[in-house]
Amino acid sequence: MKIRTIIGAALLSPCLVFSAGAGDAVDELRFGGTWAQPEWLDNGHAEADQFGINAEILFRPVNISISGRHSGESGGFWHSVFNPRPHIGGLANFSSNGSSYGYAGLTWHHDLSEAFFLETGFGMGVTNGSEKASANRAGLGSKVLFHEKLAFGVNLSETMTAVLQFEHLSHASLFGDNNRGLSNTSLRLGHKF
Repeated sequence: MKIRTIIGAALLSPCLVFSAGAGDAVDELRFGGTWAQPEWLDNGHAEADQFGINAEILFRPVNISISGRHSGESGGFWHSVFNPRPHIGGLANFSSNGSSYGYAGLTWHHDLSEAFFLETGFGMGVTNGSEKASANRAGLGSKVLFHEKLAFGVNLSETMTAVLQFEHLSHASLFGDNNRGLSNTSLRLGHKF
């Protein structure tokens, strides 16, 4: 079975689990489409302008108590810094020569207003991408990569969000000389629990 099929099934299966009420630890579920390696973002990439689907599960914040505040209380910038949300997610690339991947890490949520928010994230990913470059595959240098994200979002309602996310995967030349990396942009709709 191909890795893209496995990743695609893994991306869709949380819907069944969490719709059955097993998602007490889950804060938000996001699904959407990804424009992988858009030419305007990563000029000359061997896997340019590909498309796929993505999914991400954001768990409840770790809620570290700061300055006597209790778990769950909003406390502005420093509260959000010390209370990230763990996440897992992935991309199933539709192209036959495209890189799919899964990742896990931490997301920091910062409210800009009642309606708008900013998120940053960092973690690790695993890809089926090629370690060595070819005519139609980027040379990623490693199957294990760092995953960073920057997202701009809007609260559509108390339970719905829309997010424009930019993400990058690479190994910062720590695992070899090949380090082309993957840079994507995606549009996601989220459901908060």
